[in-house]
Amino acid sequence: MDKYSRQIGAFGLETMAKLVKLKVLIVGMRGVGIECTKNLILAGPGAITIHDDGLTEIQDVGVNFFLTEADVGTPRSSAVLHRVAELNKTVTVKAHTGPLTEEVVRKHNVVVFTHTGAFGYAFTDFGPAFLTHDATGENPITRIITDISSDDDGLVSLLGPDDDGKMHELPDSDHDGWIDIRYY
Repeated sequence: MDKYSRQIGAFGLETMAKLVKLKVLIVGMRGVGIECTKNLILAGPGAITIHDDGLTEIQDVGVNFFLTEADVGTPRSSAVLHRVAELNKTVTVKAHTGPLTEEVVRKHNVVVFTHTGAFGYAFTDFGPAFLTHDATGENPITRIITDISSDDDGLVSLLGPDDDGKMHELPDSDHDGWIDIRYY
């Protein structure tokens, strides 16, 4: 674990202990897929399976830094397998070829799809045994944004299910989880 001392400091020992047991399936070895693969291998999960039966094209060499011109015409996952495995010898890295079946997916704790473009989607049901660790223990709060003022203060008015139809205005400091709210 000394190899991961910086990560233990950032994530904590409990999280790192879970990470080294994690089995990840990454689908797609183009730009985003290879970057995910590299970063995850360096983080140190127990095992990573890569999948991309697509044949390497010359343009792939420009976005996947583990491919060379000599790889053109070979399946992308096979071409990068040994190169990415060298990043961290404590991670078991293998390539899956052929169709992705339910049996293949079930062998993994996490599945990352990177080949569907901007409009891909996946439905995930982790089942009744799935547990999540919530650091605060608070229930999530859902509110409807009813108004955003164009003032310099940028007042955001919210309406929640427990507000009996009354507006709810959170204090300035209470905006965790808000992303890019704009007035148009």
